[in-house]
Amino acid sequence: MNDCPEEERFIIESRWNHRYKRGLDMWSSIQHDFSIRFNKSPEIDSLQTKFQRARSRYIKWLPEDEEILREACNTMERRKYQHLLEMFYDMGGSKNMRLNAEDIKDKVEKDIKEDELLCEEIDEVVRKAEAERLNMERDNPEEPMDVNLDRATNYDKDKGTAKIYQGTA
Repeated sequence: MNDCPEEERFIIESRWNHRYKRGLDMWSSIQHDFSIRFNKSPEIDSLQTKFQRARSRYIKWLPEDEEILREACNTMERRKYQHLLEMFYDMGGSKNMRLNAEDIKDKVEKDIKEDELLCEEIDEVVRKAEAERLNMERDNPEEPMDVNLDRATNYDKDKGTAKIYQGTA
C-alpha cells in the first residue's frame, strides 16, 4: 500500500483500529477520526466507498494467497465445464457422444460464444431498424404503435432468421 493516497490509507487503518465495532458504530468512529485528522466531514457512505475502492486497488497480496487464488480459479474453471456437462445431461442432452468437460469447454468457446455474438449483432440491427420505424411513425401521429423493445426480436438459429414481435410498451 505504498502508493495508496493518504486519506484512503487513513480510512483503511482506522477501520482496522475499529474492527471490533460493527455496523454504524464502527463507521461513525471512522468518520469521527477522519474529521479530526483531515478537517473534513464526509458522509459514511462516501468513506465506505473510498475504503472499498482503496482495498481492491491498493491491497498487497501475499504470494501464498495469490497462488491459492490462481489454484482456486483453475479449479473453478474445471468444475464449471463439468457442471455444464451435468446440466446438459439433466436437461436431456444426448449421452451417446460420451462427452467430457473438455468437450463442453471446446464447444462453448468455439461455437456457442460465436453464436451469441452473432445473435447480439442481429438483435442490434433489428432494434435500430425498429427504432427508426418508430421514429417515422411518431412523425405520423395517425398510426401510433407501441413496441416493447426488450422483446422485439427473436433470432431463430436453425433458420438464420429474426422476427419482430409487436406489443405494448
